[in-house]
Amino acid sequence: DDARAGSLRLTVSRALLVARSAALDGIEEEHLLRLADESNKRNRNLTLFLWRALNEIGLASSEFYPGGVSASTHPDTPPEISEDVPGTWARWCLEWFARSRLKSRRQCFYALLQAGRWAAAECEEAIEPADWDAEIASRWSAAVERMTVGQYRTPGKPRGKAVSEPGKPLMPQAKSHLLGVLRRFFWDLQEWGLIPARFNPDRCMRQPPSTRRLMGPDPRPVDLSIWAKLVQAALDLEEEDLPPSHGYPIEMARAVAAVWVCAALRPDEISRLRVGCTHPQRTDAKVSPTGEILEKGSVCFLNVPVNKTSGAYTKPLPPVVGERVTEWERARPSEQGRALDDKTGELVDFLFCHRGKRMSVGYVTKSLIPILCRRANVDQYDTFGKITAHRARATIVSQLRNGPDPWSATDIQTFLGHSDPRATQYYIKADPTRLAKRFADSGYIEQNLATVEVLLDVEAVAGGKGPGAMYYDLGHGLCANPYWEDCSYRFGCVKCPMYIAGEGANLIRAKEGIQRMLRLVPLTDDERRAAEGDVEALNALLHKGGDIPLPPGYQEIGLPTRRPNSGSGGEHGNDNGPSGEQAS
Repeated sequence: DDARAGSLRLTVSRALLVARSAALDGIEEEHLLRLADESNKRNRNLTLFLWRALNEIGLASSEFYPGGVSASTHPDTPPEISEDVPGTWARWCLEWFARSRLKSRRQCFYALLQAGRWAAAECEEAIEPADWDAEIASRWSAAVERMTVGQYRTPGKPRGKAVSEPGKPLMPQAKSHLLGVLRRFFWDLQEWGLIPARFNPDRCMRQPPSTRRLMGPDPRPVDLSIWAKLVQAALDLEEEDLPPSHGYPIEMARAVAAVWVCAALRPDEISRLRVGCTHPQRTDAKVSPTGEILEKGSVCFLNVPVNKTSGAYTKPLPPVVGERVTEWERARPSEQGRALDDKTGELVDFLFCHRGKRMSVGYVTKSLIPILCRRANVDQYDTFGKITAHRARATIVSQLRNGPDPWSATDIQTFLGHSDPRATQYYIKADPTRLAKRFADSGYIEQNLATVEVLLDVEAVAGGKGPGAMYYDLGHGLCANPYWEDCSYRFGCVKCPMYIAGEGANLIRAKEGIQRMLRLVPLTDDERRAAEGDVEALNALLHKGGDIPLPPGYQEIGLPTRRPNSGSGGEHGNDNGPSGEQAS
């Protein structure tokens, strides 16, 4: 852009002044070193850019790096190779690095060195890429699945999690990276004709489905107690809340904060919003085809530019967003000019632009969120980790989905700007508290179990009397069978000789020394319908008999083993209570 071009011209002018020359060939390494030492970080980067340009036209040494840093740190120079990497493998890695045009080939180079160390330690026949076959590739894939943090890394130079979490299993993303680099490495060598095609890298070094499924998007909503405070802090942001080194006007910070807590936009979408992106409802009321009436001033509308999943679209937002954006547009200098939108290739007026420079994508996470956390007096970390700009997207959708009037999946897809409904599914998560409440109200246990009161005659138990010591209180009578839970005559008890009803049951209930207990008993589908009042199911249970075996324990408790008659049952009464006919 114009700003960078002007800065680069200024850097060239400074270099010519330091070299006291009017030609580029008069700039020497010592002049660039002096210029880099006297510059700040931004100007040192411009000095590096100048050195690379001079190197391309043959006027600078390829071994020089401005700032006194070794040339090995330059992206075009491969990292140093330690002695534990086999020499043959190292030469092939250097050959691939020199030929590859990947932007990330320097990071890939480290993964190749890890494979070389694995080959030296576990598979000596694999130190030559031409010797790799399907078996060796499968062994490497299995080793990656078992690999831990820091394993086969450059000795003496651990970085990142290799220092804080040594020995832990690799994350799925790290495993995918190692396998993907080796696949690309062997595909390139085979296509260049440097090694024979002895196996298919995609087939032999494919990541297992179980690990691949762990790599999907995982939106993490912010804890609701923290989010409510952040929303309040964003809407009440004042100038004294901004640090002295903030650099942006308070109107711009307030507008960005309101958009972040309300719009559910990605960080790059916030930075790419354009001037005039908000507009209010222009009529007094708007009636939808389904009959809903939208009162004037109840919402404002935000025009979202083209993004990675859809084209430009418009979404409704609270009116406060339009108010904050309008305040910033009034205070925003109009002489900033247009800038290039790197996603669409258009020259546009970016909304969040100050002093001719567009707001960075990382502003919300690195600057705004810490400010809001300080004002709200909350930590920037919750149960899911650090609060970042993208987590607002999942939080807003979670509240819309689990609110008093839940949004449908189609509405959320439109609000997020997704073209594929499968992407929306990652954001639609049930609130655990709401889910727990619905589970508690569902009566899951009661659907499968019935609570039955058990009467225990303490004196009979103390006297060693098994029969007649325990009764199941069925409401309409008592059952003296201690095996009632496994009895085939449940809910058909009026035909059973163990059934006690009427005055006999009342006498047992009123007897002294009776201990009452509750017991959960599983029910069949027919019994559950009968318990819920299904007359047909109850009648079917009452007519049980004939081919149904006798309840277990008849002989053990000393009761008659004759099968109850399916008729009136009057002559089949027992000594414990009235007969089946009287009970009926």
